[in-house]
Amino acid sequence: VIFRYAASGCSFKDLHYTYRVGVSTVSNIIKEVSRCIWNNLSEKFMRLPTSVDEWEQIVSGFNKKANFPHCLGAVDGKHIRLKKPLNSGSLYINYKDFFSIILLAIVDSD
Repeated sequence: VIFRYAASGCSFKDLHYTYRVGVSTVSNIIKEVSRCIWNNLSEKFMRLPTSVDEWEQIVSGFNKKANFPHCLGAVDGKHIRLKKPLNSGSLYINYKDFFSIILLAIVDSD
């Protein structure tokens, strides 16, 4: 359920029909698995630098790899296409004229 949801952006109702479980069950599965993933992986993969040396290593990495001095992180975004949520009006319409939410990510030089 969680993999299909993450890969496709299917609605809970679509997943309810696909897997023949209740909408609240789909919601609970996604919440619980997401929480488990976050609790087990966030410290390893979402850790912020805690010392001046770590920040300086990131700056040095951007300078060496991209000739981009004084850079602490790179930011990018991606539109995640979705079906129009009910009663949302134009809330999720983007400038490319389709419904989406935006995923923003910040990465270091590695």
